[in-house]
Amino acid sequence: MGVEVFDLARKEGRNFLNVFESLQLIKEYGIPTPEFRFVRSLEEALKASEGLRFPLVLKVCSSDIVHKSDVGGVALNLESKEELEKAFKEMERKVRERVANARIDGFLLQEMIEDGQFLIIGGRKILSSAKS
Repeated sequence: MGVEVFDLARKEGRNFLNVFESLQLIKEYGIPTPEFRFVRSLEEALKASEGLRFPLVLKVCSSDIVHKSDVGGVALNLESKEELEKAFKEMERKVRERVANARIDGFLLQEMIEDGQFLIIGGRKILSSAKS
C-alpha cells in the first residue's frame, strides 16, 4: 500500500486520505489500531460485526467528506446488531441529506476502545515558488 495510497488520492484530486485508507496505512507501519472492517452495505456491516467485539463505532468513508462528525457520519458505542442497523440507516440518511453530492465509498466498522489515546496526524506539503 504505502505510497500507492497517496498516488491514488492525488489522481482523484484529493488532498486527504479517507478514514479507511488512513487506518490501513497506520496498520502497515505497525502502529496498533482497534480492529476494523470496510463495508459497503448494511448487510456487509451486519456480517462483519460478527468478527468484531461490541461496542462498535461506525464511520462514513467518503473521499468527499473530511469532517465526518459535522455531517452525522460517526456513530459511537453501538452495543448490538440492532443498534448497528439503526445507526447505519440513520447515518446514510443524514449524510445524504447534509452533503447530497458526496460520494459514499463505504463505511468503517471498528471496535470501540474505552481507554487509550486519540491521535490525529496531519501534514501538508508546501511548494515554494522562491528561486534559489
